[in-house]
Amino acid sequence: TLASDYSVSYSPGGATQNTIRVAQWFLKQSNTNLSTSFVGCIGKAQFGEILKSCMSAEGIKTDYQIHDSMPTGVCAVLITGGNRSLVTRLDAANEYKGEHLTGVWN
Repeated sequence: TLASDYSVSYSPGGATQNTIRVAQWFLKQSNTNLSTSFVGCIGKAQFGEILKSCMSAEGIKTDYQIHDSMPTGVCAVLITGGNRSLVTRLDAANEYKGEHLTGVWN
């Protein structure tokens, strides 16, 4: 596998999570007490735990809906020289239900 044959690093991603990460970075730089948060859907296995841990380490509050049978979405980024290739599998990210957001806000 890629993870066993190469040096692998894990980073939260996707357009919205990347935007939240940049906003949190700016807020930390300006020493404000504002915070950022993100809701989405992840699976129960290893990649969901990695995602939660990474977002927490960056100071982002998360409230993920946990899907019982779908794995957490992933994107493998392969970098060779000046080239990069992305292979994405959305899985649980496509299963987010609006009812979860209602529960978060109540």
